[in-house]
Amino acid sequence: LGASPSFATMLTIVRPAFVPHFCAALVAMLFATGCSRQLEAPPVEVLKRESLVGAGKIVQVRSTTDEILRQIEVTIMTDDLEMRHVEDELAGRATFEIGWKKLDGWRIPDSAEIEVRAAGYLLPYRAKLKPSGNGAGDGKNSP
Repeated sequence: LGASPSFATMLTIVRPAFVPHFCAALVAMLFATGCSRQLEAPPVEVLKRESLVGAGKIVQVRSTTDEILRQIEVTIMTDDLEMRHVEDELAGRATFEIGWKKLDGWRIPDSAEIEVRAAGYLLPYRAKLKPSGNGAGDGKNSP
């Protein structure tokens, strides 16, 4: 019996003809099924307000679309710590808040960076909380 080619050898043989066609078919399928929005950040805005009990900041995540957003993951970052909170669903034009109570007592500092991801969206929405004043994030949405 002769030795059969290794998996790496088979990939090398198959790859040149297969990969471009597979990639083109995948891109066509994404656009045909309406999944082109996956290349964007979720349609949200991030605001902040003071805690009513003086325990740091409260981060507000507000949907800017009429669609329901699902599996919303909010990451709050400081120089030395990252905290995550997940909401199952956010109705269209609705808002949810995250503060020390949902973060097991951790108080969100004044200048935290916020990253919001949602199912169906490839890129995160990013905002940096501004020091006390107008209460809004800077509106940056950088990939």
